[in-house]
Formats: sequence, structure tokens, C-alpha cells
Amino acid sequence: EAGAPTAEPASSGASRRQSQIVNKHGTSTNIDDLRVPEAMKALLRELDVDASGSITEENLNDSLKVFRNLKAGLDQDGSGQLTHQEMEEGVKLLNRILQGKRENSTDMEYGHLPQCIQDVMTDWDADGSGKVSAGELAAAAKAYKKIQQ
Repeated sequence: EAGAPTAEPASSGASRRQSQIVNKHGTSTNIDDLRVPEAMKALLRELDVDASGSITEENLNDSLKVFRNLKAGLDQDGSGQLTHQEMEEGVKLLNRILQGKRENSTDMEYGHLPQCIQDVMTDWDADGSGKVSAGELAAAAKAYKKIQQ
């Protein structure tokens, strides 16, 4: 959908799983039977983070905590209102950071860090890439050691 954040969905529509909501009394309702928009059904299915097929009150509470923390963390201007741009930028940054970790990247992006840290990293970023490589970091450490002697 136009204007939606670009994070990849955890599951595709082609392999949609049957999920049910289970209340604290153990009564369950199939999500497909709910009279709500399809987007709401898709959101509810995504709350089944353990892929058990059941969404419990514990799942809902855990997801609510995660969402509140994510919302607070992505709110760059501290307004308490998360804009589409803040969501988009935050999701992209998170994806880049996690991809770098998965790939054991030798580069560290620093544009999202506090300005005082960015100022130092810019000095170490010899090629001006917006990232400090392990080699650039090693050179900075070597130069620092020389100064200390």
C-alpha cells in the first residue's frame, strides 16, 4: 500500500496461517471469523510472534510493550506522535543495523548517533562514506596511541 513503511512482512499472504485469539478463559476465536478489515486481521496474525497459531493475552501484552518502546524510540522529535517519516527512517535504520550484524560487517554507520559522537566519527571517516570501517577505526586507535606516548 502506498505510504506504508517498507519493512518486509514476517509472513506472506500466500502461506497465511490460521490464527486464533485466545482469551484468559481459554475461549478462542478464529481471526478469519472476525468482522474487521483485512488489514486488522493481518495485524492480529502478526502478533502471533511464536507462530503457535494462538494469540494469547500474554502475546498481546508483550507486543504492546514492544510497540510502545518502538514508538518512543522512533519519535525523533519527542512530540509523542510518531510520523510516517519517523517510522520509515527508524525501520530502515534498524534493518541496516541488523543486516550489518548478521553479515558481520566491518563498517559502522554513525549518522544516527548524537552529534558529539558524529563529530568524532567524521574525523575518523577517512573516505567520507558516512561509515567508519574497521580499518579506519584501527588507524584512529593507532594515532591515539601515538599521541599518548
